[in-house]
Amino acid sequence: MQFSLTELQNEIKENAQKLLSEKVDLLELIKKVDDNTRIDNELWQLVK
Repeated sequence: MQFSLTELQNEIKENAQKLLSEKVDLLELIKKVDDNTRIDNELWQLVK
């Protein structure tokens, strides 16, 4: 039973790391989009 639990714990750890990595990637993407939108908005204000 202990062996199975250890395997399960490793699987949970790997899944958690994968999800955390995906979350970090998504946060970086959101920040880039936000930065680009801000720059576009600032340029638009200059053009108006």
